Amino acid sequence: MGTKVITVTDRFWKYVEVRSIDECWPWIGYRNKRGYGVLFVRMDGETTVTILAHRFSYELVHGEGSLADALCCHSCDTPQCVNPAHLFRGTNQDNRNDCVSKGRHARGEGHPCHKLDATQVKSIRLYGKNGWSHRKIGQHFCIDHRIVGRILANELWTHV
Repeated sequence: MGTKVITVTDRFWKYVEVRSIDECWPWIGYRNKRGYGVLFVRMDGETTVTILAHRFSYELVHGEGSLADALCCHSCDTPQCVNPAHLFRGTNQDNRNDCVSKGRHARGEGHPCHKLDATQVKSIRLYGKNGWSHRKIGQHFCIDHRIVGRILANELWTHV
């Protein structure tokens, strides 16, 4: 009796909780610190390759190499989901645009590097309307004058 060879695809499905096509299919195996499913594949007896489970799922449906030089993005915004109906091929810009359109990006006071708050931004806009120069406003709030220009042009802090 020979030993049954378990393929990578068999191992993949072992860790997928398949539900209806509309629902997320959660990866129930190991996940990385960002919540994405990870599949470890031994290549030559020594080398282990790490494959993101959602990428593997996408390539099962669309063909190996279909994500060459591209990201595999989630329409459902659920990192552990491997449902191919929830995955799409995209660029880094596509992924960022998707994030912004769904309001998932850090902005304003929620951004870890913010130096201003909403009240200060409103004051900057008021000073700008009253004729203060970008440099003078920047010095007053201890920020670069170019940031002031972007706030006044409504390129930054657009939600305020």
